[in-house]
Amino acid sequence: MLTKFNKVTSENPKLYILIRIPFLALFSFWFFKKSQQNYTEHLILNIYKVCGELLIAIIFTFLAIVLKGKLPTNYFIAGAVVVTLMYSTWFYHQYFSVFGYSQLGLLLRSVLTSIILILVVATVTTFAIGVQEGFNDPS
Repeated sequence: MLTKFNKVTSENPKLYILIRIPFLALFSFWFFKKSQQNYTEHLILNIYKVCGELLIAIIFTFLAIVLKGKLPTNYFIAGAVVVTLMYSTWFYHQYFSVFGYSQLGLLLRSVLTSIILILVVATVTTFAIGVQEGFNDPS
């Protein structure tokens, strides 16, 4: 299933990115209710966040092209994932810091929003692949 998930997301990266945005907005809406912003505001906020993530991906792709052969590609993928997670946490922390959250609560919410989203989108996509192609099909 994981191989099929990777195949689907690599064949349709734009679709995968667009599908993530409403989920991002939903989780930031739930985790940051104290901000009293509506879902649409969270949707716009997360569109900006995804733009920053795409910029990070472009930078790491460029580095992978320039340094091809000197470092394994997996280093660039892992680096992009770590930097994107750090950016996501920083983004939420910066944006919601003016709404009266404690520093620890804000940090935990920021990290949880990023990590839970990755798990939920991967689970939903894997389930959709399983429904479409059959869960027991070994091919």
